[in-house]
Amino acid sequence: MLKKAAAYARVSTLHQSDLSLVGQFEECDRYAEGNEIEIVAYYADKETGKVNRREQLDELIDHANRREFEYILVDDFDRFSRAGARGEVFIQDLEEKTGVRVIAVRDLVDTSTYMGKVYRGMKLILSGAERDRIVEKTKVRMKNYASMGYWMGGNPPYGLKAVEVKDKEGKSRKVLEVDEQEAPVVHEIFALFAQGKSINFICEFFADRKILNRKGKPWSKTAIWDILHNEKYIGSIIYGKGSKRYHHINRKDTLVVENAIDAIISRELWEKVQERFSKHSWSPRVHFYLLTGLIKCGDCGASLVGNGSKKTSYVCSAWKNHKPVRYVGVAKSKVEKFVIDYIRHEMFGDMDNADYEEIAQEMNRRAVREDKIRGKRIEYLKKQLFEVQAQEANLVEAIKSGVEILLLKEEASRIKEKRESIQNELNYLENPEKQHFVTAHELKEKWENIKNNLDSGDCYKLDEAIHNLIERVDVFPDGYIRIVESNA
Repeated sequence: MLKKAAAYARVSTLHQSDLSLVGQFEECDRYAEGNEIEIVAYYADKETGKVNRREQLDELIDHANRREFEYILVDDFDRFSRAGARGEVFIQDLEEKTGVRVIAVRDLVDTSTYMGKVYRGMKLILSGAERDRIVEKTKVRMKNYASMGYWMGGNPPYGLKAVEVKDKEGKSRKVLEVDEQEAPVVHEIFALFAQGKSINFICEFFADRKILNRKGKPWSKTAIWDILHNEKYIGSIIYGKGSKRYHHINRKDTLVVENAIDAIISRELWEKVQERFSKHSWSPRVHFYLLTGLIKCGDCGASLVGNGSKKTSYVCSAWKNHKPVRYVGVAKSKVEKFVIDYIRHEMFGDMDNADYEEIAQEMNRRAVREDKIRGKRIEYLKKQLFEVQAQEANLVEAIKSGVEILLLKEEASRIKEKRESIQNELNYLENPEKQHFVTAHELKEKWENIKNNLDSGDCYKLDEAIHNLIERVDVFPDGYIRIVESNA
């Protein structure tokens, strides 16, 4: 009796086409035929592998939970997840919960063995590293533009506005300019604070005079504090400061471009304000909450937010805003330690004894084979591209011969879309950086880097590590903590 399986394929909407989905399913079909397996369902997503919530993937997992098949076939593990180490955790969790085994048909590695699982984990880590290299290249390019004084996106700070300009190549860029209506308020904030007024006083001062922020709401202490620390008001653009969640963190690679904007305040006034801060180290961010954006109330679903000064905790934001819900909270130190220990022991515990030399050799052997498969795919796509270009030429001749253009419009659109899809996949496959041979040292270094981030005590590194590996942390009224990995 044939064993049942589901086939899953994924392409990036930016780089690949429907033809790639067909190619992946063909690989799964060939494997199934040679291994007495019947594919009973096909699932496909067009989405980047960094995104872990995908419509067809969610449906696939739902059917796996119902034990409707024994295997999930993918042409390669990075189709299933390019999410680095957390992808391996997701696959292991799926196999343990459902008994359904994930098989990469082009890898042909036995993932029921310890070494097979280790190999799969390292492959996913390298897939994540490849994505990180692309991200790093993008950051370098963005930094180059920032060094020229261009605004790299986001909401301009109060008192400034983004204006579109053309660069030397004629491309549209944005620069920051002074907003003449808001700038006087910024200057007033600096002047009042330099005179010795408190941030509370400034908030009350504006409230009494009905001077509201950009959103039409009263000024908060945090917003005033941010303005008083923003170098843009003396004409400097800062790029690469902090992280997405904590933009006040100091980083070594931060870029400062002076005199990139017309200054709203003088350097003398700026320094007077900063001198006062140095004497009174007040800050609205006394504590660094590692789980910001991840931690949720298991009772009502609202976010848990930082609370307290000496005895810090996370509490349900709905409860804190006096909504009719139960109190849910947990000590900051307790839940953060719980999450870090979970990642260190549950997700990384088995990798310390891995034979990295053996894994590297195996991965490089497979890389050679994959390169040959890639070459065949490129050859096939080039033939397809030639045929599509010929079809486009035939359409042009038909139009010249007098055929009604409206009748050909839909066909022309379809052919154009197909040609662009083929060309996108060719560009992706012909990327010379795709081939990458690894060493045992590189594998071990990448694995150690993940653990070192957890052990560093550096808030920025911890923040990045946790948010890359964990999707959600649920806290329930009885104190139970549930961790949901990023691919769960």
